[in-house]
Amino acid sequence: MFGAALYIHHDGYKSAKNEDAAVQLKVTQQADAALLAANTRAANLTAQYAQIQQKMETQANEDQKIIDTARQQLTAIKRLRDPYTSLADNCKLSVSPTASSATPDDPAPGELSEQLTSFLEQQAYDADQVAVYAKTCHDWVVGLSVVK
Repeated sequence: MFGAALYIHHDGYKSAKNEDAAVQLKVTQQADAALLAANTRAANLTAQYAQIQQKMETQANEDQKIIDTARQQLTAIKRLRDPYTSLADNCKLSVSPTASSATPDDPAPGELSEQLTSFLEQQAYDADQVAVYAKTCHDWVVGLSVVK
């Protein structure tokens, strides 16, 4: 009788062990499926982010070319002109009738000095750089919100 009880107990242990193995196999399969789905989504998102980044870099390069072209054109100009200055505003009275009131380095009426022109050119360039950076950041955020 003792042998029969041991045999029944051993069979119960075997069936419980088999049930545990089946549950463990099922859980492992579910975990593998979830991992595969997560890896697939991560690969898709990585590809989408790479496309967004490539698009942003291309656009930033195009914007930079436009800025550089404008800067080259602006650099060709030695002095900027103040559109609100009239010839009468710069009228100078000479001390003697034979003395010339203008020197070769003096700006023409309404023109800004070379130093001020250079300063304004640099400020315009810096502002353009900031604008491109802000636009790139905005486009990146908009691109990311489309992906989600």
